[in-house]
Amino acid sequence: MIFNSYDFLLFALVFFAVFFVLPKKLKLPFILFSSYFFYGWWNVKFLSLILISTVVDFFVSQKIEDSEDPKTKKIFLWISLAVNLGILGLFKYYDFFTESFADVLNLVGMNVEPVLLGLILPLGISFYTFQTIGYTLDVCKGKIKAERRFLNFAVFVSYFPQLVAGPIERAKNLLPQFDSAMKPTGQQFREGLWLIAWGFFLKVVIADNLASVVTDTYNSTRDTTGMVWMATLAFIIQIYGDFAGYSKIARGVSKFLGIDLIQNFQQPYLATSVSDLWRRWHMSLSVWANDYIFFPYVFKHKNRVVFGLLLTFVIIGVWHGANWTFFVFGLWHGSMIALEHVTLKKRRKLMKKVGNLPFKMGGWAFAMFVWIVGCIFFRSQNVSQGFSFLKEFLTFDFSGLSNANAQINFFWTIVFLLIIFIQNAICRYKKTEYMLSFKKGYHYLFLFTILGFIFLFGAQTEDFIYFQF
Repeated sequence: MIFNSYDFLLFALVFFAVFFVLPKKLKLPFILFSSYFFYGWWNVKFLSLILISTVVDFFVSQKIEDSEDPKTKKIFLWISLAVNLGILGLFKYYDFFTESFADVLNLVGMNVEPVLLGLILPLGISFYTFQTIGYTLDVCKGKIKAERRFLNFAVFVSYFPQLVAGPIERAKNLLPQFDSAMKPTGQQFREGLWLIAWGFFLKVVIADNLASVVTDTYNSTRDTTGMVWMATLAFIIQIYGDFAGYSKIARGVSKFLGIDLIQNFQQPYLATSVSDLWRRWHMSLSVWANDYIFFPYVFKHKNRVVFGLLLTFVIIGVWHGANWTFFVFGLWHGSMIALEHVTLKKRRKLMKKVGNLPFKMGGWAFAMFVWIVGCIFFRSQNVSQGFSFLKEFLTFDFSGLSNANAQINFFWTIVFLLIIFIQNAICRYKKTEYMLSFKKGYHYLFLFTILGFIFLFGAQTEDFIYFQF
């Protein structure tokens, strides 16, 4: 079930109609039932994987907390990691690494036929796996207490608004909220309304209308000279509208339940460095990777910060998918952030010479260039296509935009890009993600205008890009 479908609309209407009349003691069981129904609507068989992760980490975390022996704690921690990463590896990476290993053997003259499983990738498996692993690691480090109520923990793992595409929640933020009355305040309701409306606008008006522009180029085998620029610009808008749109809808729906999910995007396309961009893009994944990969590695290997950055971003890259394009995507960003790290002192001296504003403008241009190059590989079907498209992009050849249809698509690409930048700039200036406070009448007029655009110009239903991860 996806947010931009009539199925979800009906689901949401029934869910909230029942939720608000239930007594508090029945609300959490109803959320759990609804979450399993929400996920099972796609494929009920894969509910078993969520249940396995839930049961294992529920009991393992308690064993970790109750044990006074560090070795015993580590044994139970490794049980959790083995089960969760084993399931993730089997369904998401087994075929990829098996086929890649066979290709290497064939290159050296060994005739090897890989044995592939051809398993369907469970929806959102990377998100809920990282979420429950983070919980177990926090218990092991003593940052949080193990949850002793199975119902609460099961809802934490399977909470439907953010189950299949995040944000990757932290137990210390989400679990305590299940003990609240779960009644939205007037402020939460207004914020939720705006998040849902703007999220749908980003998804169905912007992202989905650009989907065909991107697909026609990146899925084409014909000459794409002159079209790569437009398709790549369209993709950086599409992926932002698609993923930020989902995150905002998820957070908006949660606001209606009186629950605040963590923010996942904070005007990333106004970032003034690559490091700053990753502090603003998919923030829940960036923080997760810092807390559980980068900082633990650097703590043990203080002189290997650069390698720690590369390792962290390679893992972030392949987290997205089993393809060498994602490896390149992660390695590229890790390399550029490592470059920023080793040149930090020189860049500070440069900032004093040229001034703060020119320095930030140059940093923004560099961050956008790095992001665009990374997105070319992110969207390409293979590394070869990625390098081919990168070459086309760097030629600045616009000859392919000579026909009327291409010019119209390019016009709307620029319009949508400006809309995103303007919205990001307003939110940055106001120091809030909410453009509307609903304290003035024209705020409601603007909201209804947004809703009108959604119904009039919303494209045909498209899956969310991050569902595949």
